[in-house]
Amino acid sequence: MADIARKRGIPYLIAPVGMLEPWALGRSPWKKRVVARLYQNEDLRKANCLHALNMDEANHFRDYGLGNPIAVVPNGVELSALGERAGKEALLMEQFPKLKNRPIVLFLSRIHPKKGLLHLVEAWAQIRRDYPDWILLIAGPDEGGHQAQVEKGVAALDISDSVLFTGPLYENLKLAALSAADLFVLPSFSEGFSVAVLEAMACKLPVLITPGCNFAELQVAGAGFICEPTARGVERGLRRLMGMAPGGRLELGQKGRKLIEGNYTWDKLAGDMLDVYDWLVRGRSAPGCVLE
Repeated sequence: MADIARKRGIPYLIAPVGMLEPWALGRSPWKKRVVARLYQNEDLRKANCLHALNMDEANHFRDYGLGNPIAVVPNGVELSALGERAGKEALLMEQFPKLKNRPIVLFLSRIHPKKGLLHLVEAWAQIRRDYPDWILLIAGPDEGGHQAQVEKGVAALDISDSVLFTGPLYENLKLAALSAADLFVLPSFSEGFSVAVLEAMACKLPVLITPGCNFAELQVAGAGFICEPTARGVERGLRRLMGMAPGGRLELGQKGRKLIEGNYTWDKLAGDMLDVYDWLVRGRSAPGCVLE
């Protein structure tokens, strides 16, 4: 479609959505080089604007050699759908009674090698000795059969009694998981800008992420911690959060909610994106979110 737009003189924007992240480029690099030479590089180089979800991703565009204007507009959440947590836990407990009366560490994302789940379960094997009442809830769709590999790791580490795989959770069950959890973890090697992290923060959960999540602002705001994407790094981060009193975790969660309310609602971000399209179509001055 990009070549048609160029032929007709229509401005176009491309959102690589994480495909130019270093981790992604390192996977099957020879295939990516072939595809890039065939068409992607020309489409990217000649785009009127690129869409980055954060400054780290914008810097990766530059590292890739792209000099286009870049609109830096992150993902957001709809707060009205996440504002009320109370009363939904029972729905989750009814379907998954193993969770009853146990503090919960929640992983809610795709079950994919880039998400760092093997490191997470290795870390959990060390932590559970000191926190035997806690349970690790792993929720999300399996991609490429990776769940079987993670389950094999759980069995080998003999931690099946403290780990629960639920499969994907949608709508009320997803809200119930966010409501019941005590903290959220995403030990990913590479993210564009995780909506799951934003949703967890909107639900006042303290969060543990890795540098690959591209959200340093979270730690600056005091809403959680950033750990190294290793089993030892994840273990240390989880121990910091699990070792806090409930009031301490709640304080982190409240700071996260405040950060979301101020910067990551769709009402605000949709307006930024409309300004970008208005600039592209009407030739007005570039909005402040555009790096030229």
